[in-house]
Amino acid sequence: MMQNLEQKRAAHALEMCRRFKFETKNKSDVVKPMTTMVLDCGMLPSMAFALDNSDRAHEEVFKAFIDYRGSKLSVKDYLEHLAKADAATLRTVTAEFMAYVRYLRRFANMKGA
Repeated sequence: MMQNLEQKRAAHALEMCRRFKFETKNKSDVVKPMTTMVLDCGMLPSMAFALDNSDRAHEEVFKAFIDYRGSKLSVKDYLEHLAKADAATLRTVTAEFMAYVRYLRRFANMKGA
């Protein structure tokens, strides 16, 4: 069965929402601010924030995205990889993150997820 990119994002995001182990009851409280943070601050500072945050919930969002991208790197290593990448790559990854997180936000508090 052939899936389009939107279906692949949705399927992966749904699976990740089922696996999330956030301390907060409301998963969307963690996921929703990530899009604003990336838009306002950029991908690299947002990843740095997630690594510096003591509850690690925001880091889980980036872990899910990195897994979706097919990488086995940690969030810290992926941040370093992106910091060394060219501007076009960073723009592409940021756009893909925004598209992926849109599904995480939708599925975050869905019953059964």
